[in-house]
Amino acid sequence: MLNKKLPIYPLHKDSDIGYRIRPSLRNPYTHRSEQKDFQDSNWTYEDAKYELEKIKKRPDLYFKPIDEETEAKQNIGKVLISKSIAKQNSIQSMTLNELYELWRQYASEHKYKESTIQGKEYSYNNYIREKLGFEKLKDISQAMVTDWSNKLEIIEIEERDKTGKLIKKLIEKKLSDNTKSLIVDVMNNIIKYASEYQGIDLKLEAPRFKKDKNARVPITLSNDQLAEFLNIIKADNYLYFAFFSFLAQTGVRKGEARGLLCDKIDFVNKRVLIDKNLVRCKKGKEKNSKSYTVGPTKGNDSTYLPLTDYELIPIRKLIDEYEKEDDYNPKEYFVFGGLEPLSESDLARRLAKYKAKLEVLCPEIDSNFTFHDIRHSTATDITNNYGINEARMQLRHKDPKTTAGYVHTDINREINEKRAKSLHKH
Repeated sequence: MLNKKLPIYPLHKDSDIGYRIRPSLRNPYTHRSEQKDFQDSNWTYEDAKYELEKIKKRPDLYFKPIDEETEAKQNIGKVLISKSIAKQNSIQSMTLNELYELWRQYASEHKYKESTIQGKEYSYNNYIREKLGFEKLKDISQAMVTDWSNKLEIIEIEERDKTGKLIKKLIEKKLSDNTKSLIVDVMNNIIKYASEYQGIDLKLEAPRFKKDKNARVPITLSNDQLAEFLNIIKADNYLYFAFFSFLAQTGVRKGEARGLLCDKIDFVNKRVLIDKNLVRCKKGKEKNSKSYTVGPTKGNDSTYLPLTDYELIPIRKLIDEYEKEDDYNPKEYFVFGGLEPLSESDLARRLAKYKAKLEVLCPEIDSNFTFHDIRHSTATDITNNYGINEARMQLRHKDPKTTAGYVHTDINREINEKRAKSLHKH
């Protein structure tokens, strides 16, 4: 009998056979390179010779030829694996700030809205960059993220005491729910980008903030209250009357109304195409640089909304004035403003002015509303009279749940009163 303590094949891997071993249940032997050193085994020369003769008779049971193509594929695979490992090590050694810059470049290349990028950049620079951004990815833990998020609303200030000595003091500064939401969004974007496009799992979750119970509740105005507000504007300035009337009837966002061009108005079919959004941006150093940019709408959609004569007549008057200009071009002139859209600061001043007048003339109306509250008012009115699906279509929401968040209505009370009357007729 053969004296074999180890199931090995005592041939050098570069032997003249030119084959490599194919794993098989019928093959009790493995290559010597995968086992202990041959010199340490109890094999004799006779054992090896016997086994060699047996293998030569049926090499297909023990070996599988390796062609050049398979060899090349295996080598390429090894190179790719080594590169992948090197890339992951490189990513792990970079800081969160460096990963954010990669995401920022990706967002720009994939046509993210400029306003979206600016909002995320503001949140990152103000709340993440200095406090967490210089940490290496491999060193960031979930506990570190939690600790950072807990301290976001605590800031350090310097003030002088009674003796004039400069001292440091910690105070609490509340963040709005919107600010917290932007912070969570940018963290989620970075984590998702690292996983899907850099092939690395950071094993992190964005912080979870509790909603502020004292957060501002949107104010909705009834049609009668909006009519009072519009009458005040109409008596002061026709351009701003047309603008606010358009907001109240269509429910479009302020930026969408500001960025509306004259060629988007279809007077024949009484409709308007909403496909652009105007947002504020940093003004460049160039002489003719602008403080705004025109991009896609929030949902990247293009939608026709119906118009009535109440909106078309003021718009027609504005465009008639623009057509008197020699350089008039409907593709370049804004409906509300002409060559230049209504500025953000001017609209803010006008709103404050008209709300002050409304407070004097109609003190029973809560005048602490915003531009976006007018959109909420439109959603509430349409829902009360025509249902939430009609409101969703008018506001161009993809999900009815989003529209439901815009509706602030007493419709349930009205329904309950009607049902109560019908139930208690007798």
